[in-house]
Formats: sequence, C-alpha cells, structure tokens
Amino acid sequence: MNLIKQSQTAQVLMFLMLDSSDHVSAKTGLSPTVTLSKNGASFASPSGAVTEVGSGWYKVAGNATDTNTLGPLVLHATGSGADPCDVVFEVVAFDPQDSVRAGLTALPNAAAEAAGGLYTRGSGAGQINQPANGQVDVNAVKILGTAIATPATAGVLDVNVKNVNNVSASSVTAVNANQGTTQPVNFTGTGASALAKSDMVDVAGAAVSTSTAQLGVNMVSGSANAITASVVAADAIGASELAADAVTEIADGILKRDMSAVTGESARSPLNAFRKLMNKIAIVSGVLHVKKEDDSTDAFTQNVSTDAAAEPVTGLDTV
Repeated sequence: MNLIKQSQTAQVLMFLMLDSSDHVSAKTGLSPTVTLSKNGASFASPSGAVTEVGSGWYKVAGNATDTNTLGPLVLHATGSGADPCDVVFEVVAFDPQDSVRAGLTALPNAAAEAAGGLYTRGSGAGQINQPANGQVDVNAVKILGTAIATPATAGVLDVNVKNVNNVSASSVTAVNANQGTTQPVNFTGTGASALAKSDMVDVAGAAVSTSTAQLGVNMVSGSANAITASVVAADAIGASELAADAVTEIADGILKRDMSAVTGESARSPLNAFRKLMNKIAIVSGVLHVKKEDDSTDAFTQNVSTDAAAEPVTGLDTV
C-alpha cells in the first residue's frame, strides 16, 4: 500500500493505464478522467492536475486538498481504449518520507546521539553508560545550576550542607581546629551499644587535665542521686585516687559533723559510739539510756550489770 502524509503537496499520485485490446500493453497519449474517494466518501475530481508521465504512466500532482483526510484514498481512472485503473493510497498522520523521525513530533528531530537527539547506551559521546542493570554511571558537573568544585579526593564530594535534620547549619557548632583534615570517629561495640571514643581538649572552654586517660572536672551541679553505689564501680575510689589533703578534709568533715543532723543510723554505728562519749547518759532501773543531741530522746539503751563487790566509778580522766 502507498503511504502518503496528510495534506502533503510534494508526493504525486501515480497510476498505470493499459490498452483494453490486450490488457497488457501500456496505453499512452490519453487524457484520462480521474476521480478520488477520501476515506470511503463519494468520488470527486482531484484538485491536483492530471498529466502523462510516459510508458503508460500518469500522475495527479500533489495537492493538500486531495490528501487532507486520513484513511484510504482511492484513485479511479478511465480513458478511451484503456482498461479502467484503480489504485489505493493510505493517508497517514506521519511522514513516511522523513528518515529521522517519520514526522512524529513527539520524537526528537535529530539523529540519535546528536545535539537534540536521543541518548543511546554506551560510553561514547551522546551515550549513557550502564555498567549493570539498574545502574547508571554519573559524572555530575552542576547542582542546581552551580558548578561542582573538583573534590579533594577523587570520587568523594566536598559538601557544604544548609540544614542538618531540618536545623540550619548555621546553628550547628563548626569544627575549626581540624577543618579539612582526616579526623575519624572510633567506636566500641556495635549497633545500639556502640560508644564513641574521643580525645577531649576543652570542657566549657577550659582545658582538661593532660594526664593520660584522665579528665579533670569541676562539677557545677548534678541531679539528685546522680552518684550512687550502682554507678561507682567497686574500688573505683581508692587511696591512689585521693590526694593527701583530700583525705584530711574528708576526715575533718566527719569529725566536725553536727551529729544532730544525721538520721537513719543503725544502733551499732560509730555515731552512737560517739554519743556514748559525748551526750547525756542515765541509768534507770538497771538500764543505760544514751540520749540524742537533744538530751531527752534515747539514741539507744543498754542493760547494766552490777556487782556490789566492785569498786564504784568515782571519775574519768584521759591520760
């Protein structure tokens, strides 16, 4: 079937006239009568001129009116002494004469890989390199129209972020001392139990102790019960961890402690031993009453054993 682009003017409608005497020989010198039927409509004279080409061939000149209807275009021709001739053309919306995209405007009007053309798979110019299914090699040169600077390490982008977790990067403390250098973060453990290792230089702007694996801290405040037996390991604080003056200050604090401020002591406690030496005591009906600091409330009591033959206590004197 002959394909003709809709409303074209360049492509002629060709038809062959044969001699009616033998139905084989070409019939020349005719002025044939030609009619056209567009997509099943009634036959009518063509708008294009009908002329002889030669060797029994004739043509209807290309005309936009003759080819303005999509579908079958039927040419019927008759002439004196010639067999009737019928030829079917197909009027289409694309251009069969267009070698690039067949007149399909949805496709680029340029050769593949050329400027404005389609990309193909490969590693050459105008091609996309796909080393494996689902993967595409990319060499980015711009981000949002801004050229990407050559990274310090090939294949690793240098990035200046604007936001971190939707927080403006200007609110995130900058790392200045080692900016641009390799500073790895080391971890102990894995997953949720991973802990970061760090070498701390300052705390709130003050230099920490330079002793190996030690951190000098002046605590300003702490939550209630922040330091308990469960958070301090056994033997975590020994003689080697306390300076001599610290031991002295602790001892002084214990000796100077106002015993009336202490509560919850057990009966056999050093506090009650001190009370027996310092506080009021009384023997009533064979029971020794050791008073608290108010000299009226019993701190504890003891049963008293007596011996009439023993020498009574007449006094105490420290020697």
